[in-house]
Amino acid sequence: MRYPMCTMGKQIKIQLFVAAALCMFCAPLVYAQEVLRSEILAKLNDAVFEVVVLKPDEGSLEYEKELPLERIPFAIRTDKYLPIGTAFLMDDGLFYSAAHVFNLTEESQYGDYYLRSYDGSVYKVNSVLSFATDRDFIVFSVDGYTKIGKGLSAKQDIDLNTQTFSVGNALGEGIIIRNGLLTSKTFEQENGAWKWLRFSAAASPGNSGGPLITPDGKVLGIITMKSANENLNYALPFEETKKVLSGTGSVHLTLHYVMPNILEEKFFYVYDYEQKLPKKLTDARRAIIEDYGTFTAHIIKDIQKKFDFAGETGFTKADGSLELMYTPWLPRFPLTIVRSDNKKWNSYMPNDISEYKLPQNGSVSYGHMLNVTMALIKKPDNVDYKELILSPKLYMDYLLSASRMYRTVGSERVAVTSYGKPARSHTHKDIYGRTWLVNYWSLPFADAEAVSFALPVPGGLYIMSKTDSTAAIRNGHNLDYAFMTDYVIPRYAASFKNWKEFLSLPQNVYEHDPLFASMKFDFGSNGTALKNGEYELSFPSKTFAADEDTTLRIFLGFYTKKEKPYFELRGFDMFTNSRSDDYKYISITKQLNPSEDAPQTMFDTWLQKITQSTPFNAQPYNQDQYTYYDEILFLNGMPAKERERLPFVYHLSTELKQHNKFKEIEAFASAVKKALKMPKSSK
Repeated sequence: MRYPMCTMGKQIKIQLFVAAALCMFCAPLVYAQEVLRSEILAKLNDAVFEVVVLKPDEGSLEYEKELPLERIPFAIRTDKYLPIGTAFLMDDGLFYSAAHVFNLTEESQYGDYYLRSYDGSVYKVNSVLSFATDRDFIVFSVDGYTKIGKGLSAKQDIDLNTQTFSVGNALGEGIIIRNGLLTSKTFEQENGAWKWLRFSAAASPGNSGGPLITPDGKVLGIITMKSANENLNYALPFEETKKVLSGTGSVHLTLHYVMPNILEEKFFYVYDYEQKLPKKLTDARRAIIEDYGTFTAHIIKDIQKKFDFAGETGFTKADGSLELMYTPWLPRFPLTIVRSDNKKWNSYMPNDISEYKLPQNGSVSYGHMLNVTMALIKKPDNVDYKELILSPKLYMDYLLSASRMYRTVGSERVAVTSYGKPARSHTHKDIYGRTWLVNYWSLPFADAEAVSFALPVPGGLYIMSKTDSTAAIRNGHNLDYAFMTDYVIPRYAASFKNWKEFLSLPQNVYEHDPLFASMKFDFGSNGTALKNGEYELSFPSKTFAADEDTTLRIFLGFYTKKEKPYFELRGFDMFTNSRSDDYKYISITKQLNPSEDAPQTMFDTWLQKITQSTPFNAQPYNQDQYTYYDEILFLNGMPAKERERLPFVYHLSTELKQHNKFKEIEAFASAVKKALKMPKSSK
């Protein structure tokens, strides 16, 4: 693999300035060999430039302490520009560089591009005259430059093992010349349409776009990239710039797109785009980025179509689907359904889940998986739920306090304590109709952004968050995580108080998960009532003495309708304070009849339930420090001989604190059954 030598790529480092992107005020040429004549050096001084952008402002970021900017060298600290590459003037009066220096297909927080000469003069890049991304070159004009007659001349060919010089902005130290040999000419990999020049002269980040020259100052090519495996660098032969029609810009990219939760496959695509030139650089970039964004959106749709839930590779039908569709889900942390390397679907959570305590009984449980930070935030007691979901700054501050983000200044790391208010916000509805809150924050110092997809849950939020380059967030991760929302199994568990607060949110504040459209829940001094559209449960306080700290948890289950997946409320449990001697626990879950191709273990468990074998035989038993009671409930009037064909049954489970409370738990279970209204049929 080969890597461009520009200073910015899709994989960023969150630090003050990457060394390759730092520059003191542009210095006169420095050279290691006394082989270039003084007149050639003078010509290079006039013809080779740094490509720079204005340093972005600090934005709304907050830090744990004041940034120690005095640790940065004076010249870098006081430079208002950020160097990102090199360009040079030819004797045809035009300027040349590597196309990737100008991020033609990638969004950026940088605005205009400029050239800076050895004497510190700055000129704005004006119009693009031609470019080709596969050959990695761009031709353009600038505003206000008057020394047009002092450009470099081209030389088409020299022998191998002839001395050459790389000229460029090496590691932001001004324009530097370094010598080496022309070692080989190598076919470009896709179809051998031209040969790259390979040379041994040193070339560092920032050299991209500079000229590779002969000892007499003639331009052989445009420095573009370096080998990942060898100490060799690549340049495009200059004559290749003339093989693209004047007034034409072409983008040709071959790429492998990888979805975060589809591990077993990389999706190969080819992107081709052409535009008529000349155009202002800003207009040319805007048109390309818009078209490339449309192309990327089509990639996601194409991948979605391949793994469509109605198709044979979707998780509702493919290998692993039986366990996913059959299981009633109450995860301890939200799960993501992933297609692994063996092409089997399964559910996963991060292995390294940590918990960070917030004030007032709040917490952040978080981990990392699929290159994403995943977090379950439990709000502090003194924070209003409406305030939480309407304040992305607040919940991202919570996440940053747990999963730290640092900015490196000199040799010191300083923690980012807040991203501030988001730069952009919108909502996303997944396939189940759940509304995700989507927010973006700018990290201008690194041309980066952070994105979060947040799903409100009772008592808090589940968040998927990613920080990466601006380009990767705006045309990649924004689509990837929208795709992933269809594969999230959330955790719905909270106190009675938090459930009431969650369910009472007005629709104009937050549009609830359709799953809860039929759910009604209330509690108070008169008792507790729960209705989920399929069954109702209502009992007085003497049966179940609930308060606002009592816990309610919802079991989720999948089902399909017209080959589209849906979630249903597969069951619930509720329990009082487990430390109290009056602790009580109730659970009612729907248990499905396995399909014909299910594993034998599922059939064995199903048979155990419908025959009411131990422990499902309504007989109390002791285990650990509790008394337990389990019973299978059948639909009204269902004869025993027909039970095996039932699509589902209900499993009632109760618990009481301490052993041998057999009479008490039988009376408790009887009261629950009396209060329960089940459907009269399985349809």
